[in-house]
Amino acid sequence: MRDLLKSWLKKLPVAITRNQQYDKLTRAVIKKVCAINSNCVDVGCHKGEFLAYMLKTAHIGHHFAFEPLPQLYNELIIKFKSPFCHIYNLALSNQAGTCIFQHVVSNPAYSGFLKRKYERKEEIDEIKVNVARLDDIIPAEVKIDFIKIDVEGAERWVLEGAVNVIERSKPVIVFEFGKGGSEYYGTTPEQFFGFFQKLGMKISLLNDWLRNKPCLTLPQFEQQFYNRLNYVFVAWPYTFSLTCNH
Repeated sequence: MRDLLKSWLKKLPVAITRNQQYDKLTRAVIKKVCAINSNCVDVGCHKGEFLAYMLKTAHIGHHFAFEPLPQLYNELIIKFKSPFCHIYNLALSNQAGTCIFQHVVSNPAYSGFLKRKYERKEEIDEIKVNVARLDDIIPAEVKIDFIKIDVEGAERWVLEGAVNVIERSKPVIVFEFGKGGSEYYGTTPEQFFGFFQKLGMKISLLNDWLRNKPCLTLPQFEQQFYNRLNYVFVAWPYTFSLTCNH
């Protein structure tokens, strides 16, 4: 029933839920960032909604998608047969190997490395998954223009394993960071802010970035997190031009 409701909501011409609004804004970011030959990364690909939009927008670019849940991975392989899509049955982090992964069977979108507090009682199955660093996957000669990260709190781990890609490519990054997930990984707003600052990047709200409004200061970013005002943000390099590619 819940999946049917989500499917129905997605078909509506307007964004009703907060997640739908974030999704709409993320697509707008992708459209602004990507030319037809841009290369993208989708971490936490799930059912491939954003991968499909990346392929539609940058249809001759190469797109790297990561999904650790075997069933979702298999569905993605069937759905995306384009030679421009490179899909991996991997969880990304700051080190390579294998680990126990929390598969939330009753709500797969909540799956992640660690157990956390859920809105209701969920059915959880612990599975072993392969883990890699993005730095070890993306070829050095490939410039990445856009990265989306949605991994239920482990976003900092993913970013720490992608430092070389970020330093080399200076991509625009849309990422989740909110209470209820990130604190289970010991991540604070100050850590996130400092990470991007060292890489020469700013953090903005999606809508502010699209409207070329000022970026967030550390106190403002902390307020967003601790007051649960927003949980999806965009990080972008100081040198990025907001001029549309289309």
